[in-house]
Amino acid sequence: MTTENTINFIRTQGDGSATEFIFNFKIFDQTDIKVYKEDENGDLTLNYLINDYTVSFDTYTEMGMVTFTIAPLETEYAIIVRDTPKTQLSELPLGSNMPQTVIETGLDKLTTITQDLSYGVERSIKAPVGSSVDYTLPAGNANKSLVWNDDGTALVNSSRNFENDIVTTIITVFKTKQYLNIVKRKVVYVDSSTIKLSAGAVIHRKQDGRGCSIWISPIDTNIYLDQTGETGLDTGVIEPNTWYYVFNITNSIDEEAAEGYYRTMASKSYNNPTLPEGYERYCYVGSFKTDSNGDVVPFLQEGNNFYFDTFFTPLNDGKATTWTDIDFTDYVPPISKKVHFAMMCRADTSGGGVRIRPYGFSGNGILISYLWATYLPCQNDVNLSYPLNDMKFQYKAETSGVSITCNLYGYEDTNINTSFEAI
Repeated sequence: MTTENTINFIRTQGDGSATEFIFNFKIFDQTDIKVYKEDENGDLTLNYLINDYTVSFDTYTEMGMVTFTIAPLETEYAIIVRDTPKTQLSELPLGSNMPQTVIETGLDKLTTITQDLSYGVERSIKAPVGSSVDYTLPAGNANKSLVWNDDGTALVNSSRNFENDIVTTIITVFKTKQYLNIVKRKVVYVDSSTIKLSAGAVIHRKQDGRGCSIWISPIDTNIYLDQTGETGLDTGVIEPNTWYYVFNITNSIDEEAAEGYYRTMASKSYNNPTLPEGYERYCYVGSFKTDSNGDVVPFLQEGNNFYFDTFFTPLNDGKATTWTDIDFTDYVPPISKKVHFAMMCRADTSGGGVRIRPYGFSGNGILISYLWATYLPCQNDVNLSYPLNDMKFQYKAETSGVSITCNLYGYEDTNINTSFEAI
């Protein structure tokens, strides 16, 4: 077996009906590739195995095929790129014949890894040949940007504050362009009855679709859950075991108005909060949950990801050998499409694998762990991020001697856009 092809990706335009896309490079497992759809703006969307596509391949002929669940549109490109794991799992036995296949496979894998790394280097920023400029980066400095020094020989931290500059730039550009909902604030846990929004900017398209509003808060703003109205709940009192959604609210049309343009509020409704009198617009910025006592469950928000201080356990010591649901309804908000969790897979009496798949899908799913019978008892912990379908996915133990515990530690909220993109 050899590795004859030097390419490691393909980019093919869709036609709205074709779902099968062939690639001509070597892989060793169906998880050795990443698959994207590229839209007409050049934005890439990562697709997920089983949920969005399936893979068939032949390592020896260096050929394979990706079959999409939904065909790429005429305005989209299918991109398939190899991403070989940087691991070595083969063992050479002592005192026996040379295992030719194992050795050749190992060499082929090293070749594919080298090709993948080379492709990454080719796409990276590089200094020109013969350059004597020092490209060493300075130590990080909060809210400062990197600039060239006065003689153009090294990178240094800017003396200007990037956050202030970017808000000024946003206000200037805002006057001539429309923007999607953009959130540069984040929800922060304070205590059991208080949360806050960090200082920052929020740009929100108006409900009538004409123009947009920009709200800027130079300071952190609290939401007090023991009161109602602006800086509190929209209606009612805080309830136990309930998801709440956090909003910027405004009664100001002019982004430079002195009053009312950075108020905050929480509601049980994600898309229809009850606004205080005089307020006309709102923008969703995050969520939080209360426990059985009505206290806020401690969390940390990073971008559009939310992480709990302590994990929840939707599945404990599961041993089902047929496809069985893991239900996340009680642990993540219903608007969430992806969860972050750890699977603890343990084998006591026999070895075997653990598989997962999206809820409502057929097929054999993805093998996330395999426990060898020769090492009993044994345990393998796997950290994963996985898409939800109807707030669930499914698991299956391949043998009755394997048990699984699922510990949830966070979720992704794709309704929050944290990047500035003009439309």
